[in-house]
Amino acid sequence: MKKNQMSYTGKLAELVSKTKYEDFPEEVTHQTKRLILDILGCSLGAYSSEAGEIISRSAMAIGGEKGENTVIGSPHKTSCSAAAFANAELAKVLDADDAFLNFTHLGGSTVAASLAVSERVGASGKDLITAVALGFEVSARIGLSMPRGQRLVGERSALAIEGVKTSDFNWHCIGASAAASKLLNLNRDKIATAFGISGINVPIFSSILFKGYSSFIPMTKYGCLGTNAMNGIIAAFLSEQGYTASQTILDDPFGFWALMDIERMHPEYLSKGLGNKWWIRDVSYKIYPSCRVWHSALDAFYTILGKNNLTQDRIENVIVWLHPRFHGIFDLLSSDRANDGVSFQFCGPLNFSMAAFNIKPGPQWQAKERIENPKIKEFAKRVKLLPDPGFLMNVYDEIGNEPKPIKKLMGRVEVKTIDGMRFHDFREYAKGDPWHRSTRLSDAELIDKFRENATYALDSRQLDRVINQAYELDKVKNIRTFISLLVRR
Repeated sequence: MKKNQMSYTGKLAELVSKTKYEDFPEEVTHQTKRLILDILGCSLGAYSSEAGEIISRSAMAIGGEKGENTVIGSPHKTSCSAAAFANAELAKVLDADDAFLNFTHLGGSTVAASLAVSERVGASGKDLITAVALGFEVSARIGLSMPRGQRLVGERSALAIEGVKTSDFNWHCIGASAAASKLLNLNRDKIATAFGISGINVPIFSSILFKGYSSFIPMTKYGCLGTNAMNGIIAAFLSEQGYTASQTILDDPFGFWALMDIERMHPEYLSKGLGNKWWIRDVSYKIYPSCRVWHSALDAFYTILGKNNLTQDRIENVIVWLHPRFHGIFDLLSSDRANDGVSFQFCGPLNFSMAAFNIKPGPQWQAKERIENPKIKEFAKRVKLLPDPGFLMNVYDEIGNEPKPIKKLMGRVEVKTIDGMRFHDFREYAKGDPWHRSTRLSDAELIDKFRENATYALDSRQLDRVINQAYELDKVKNIRTFISLLVRR
């Protein structure tokens, strides 16, 4: 770093310190409202699940039952950090939370941390929007600057896949600290210090556990988003009180990258277009509560069913071709072994079975009586997932052989009926992706998803009020009035 040149850490801290609500384009504030509503719906949809009940009870054990912060859906109050932990964990339970460039989920940690500190300090709706947008931005840029888990190697005519060491989802805590710091009105130096505190406390690399999940998948899945949210909040509070740490955690040769034992492959993402390019515009919204890998193929399957008036009893088999970069997830868990909501999320054949039986996507896809239904289990055995090597060519044309995120999670489906007919469909993007007009999720569609998720926790009147206020958050004077709507009556 040249003399008098601001560090990457300092540039990000300055962005957080100086940016005001009025600095955002209207598209960014609108997208932030949408993200907040979507995460709240995911959390409310999880509240009555087995994992959700455990998370809510544990929050009270961790933070006490006489705090000032709300666990979404619960009538009880707990501490700020415990509520942030619980709400971020609730957001990931259904696996219906946002997807960012097909490699991570930034919304849970960012929104939960922002909500918790907003409620504690009595921030306005504009303050909340600002914190979420900035926290998301910091997390997105750090994530983009590091390698993804795989890269393409070789020439276009003979491509292969090679593993690349990466850093999981644990860097989200730095984004959470950015959001919390903004709400505490910390200056640039203290924000950089908060980055330093959260950066040395990142959770361990945990996605590698998926390689060992052959009999069941635990509630922890790929890691605890709640730890990221709680970590970020604690870092901001410590910095506010004068605790010291490195203010160049993203620059030092012995900083974050060394701690993670990974190479920072694309440092330009940390500062390129800072203050002009807002990555929250690239968030994808899931309409299916499961791993994103087969969502484009599910879109194709639904189209085949609808166009041809097919019902499950007319289908002999379904062949699904997916991206070979994610081949390890295809047969991660068989339908025989997937007997709970978490396991369902990573069992592709069961997802297609739910679609075949015309069950509306949402918490009902993960209901135990649905997953264990013998007819649904039987249909899942008719579904086969295969890698399509041809998809590698498309990805190579998009990103070359760099380990960058990809936008196209392509899916191709063939359905064969019992009378020998065959139907095909193909998708480049999944519904909810923002990069193509045909796949962008409208406000009406996002609201429909929210209702389907949240209807098991809130009554219809509450749902209407939450939706209306979410889209008018900039008019809310004290966010506590909005958060009070998120409690089951």
